[in-house]
Amino acid sequence: MRISEPSNLMTAVDQCRCYNESLNPAELTEYVNLYKKIINLQSGTIVDLGSGSCNFVIALCLEFPEINVVCYENSDSMIDIAYNNIRNNNLTNRIRIIKDDLFNASGKYDAVLLNRTLHHIDDTSTLWKIINELSDNVLVTDLRRFSSTNELENFINIIKPLLEPIYLTDTENSFKAAYSYDEVCTQVLPYGYTVKSIDETPTPDISYGRLIIYHTR
Repeated sequence: MRISEPSNLMTAVDQCRCYNESLNPAELTEYVNLYKKIINLQSGTIVDLGSGSCNFVIALCLEFPEINVVCYENSDSMIDIAYNNIRNNNLTNRIRIIKDDLFNASGKYDAVLLNRTLHHIDDTSTLWKIINELSDNVLVTDLRRFSSTNELENFINIIKPLLEPIYLTDTENSFKAAYSYDEVCTQVLPYGYTVKSIDETPTPDISYGRLIIYHTR
């Protein structure tokens, strides 16, 4: 059974710092390669919903010099980190952050991205409607909920030595709030998006399920 996350997630400075510091180059490379495989737009303007610290869109912009990104993020603490990351990579002229709820996103873009954000969302029907209106090219990646409490507990025990306590708690809450493959297939049924469930991870000896939802025209 899915358990929603706390409503104040990713608003505390330490939460956001831990998230930003937890990302490793292998994860960013993997995301860029996935984008290349599915979307592969090498120029134009992309909208990214729930951009967090912007590490993933920064990686895309570094790989594709003719891409610009509009980011929706509503956490002040996360935005402060994101601006710092953007400045450090000399991308202030190509990445724009809009401080707003992603449910207020509007306009037309060459592609819409949602990375590690779906499990934060309870009102998925409205979310998918917005995504569908923003672009014909869609790439959504997220966690997949473990099939049992024991599987989740085993996973948490494995990663426990690797994470700070506050981020370990956030990670556990995220997996509890993640959707199953069948749930996501039902959510996107009106739009005909493709849903894939995979068991790959860039971190050796740690296996967890993920979901990839996409559509291109």
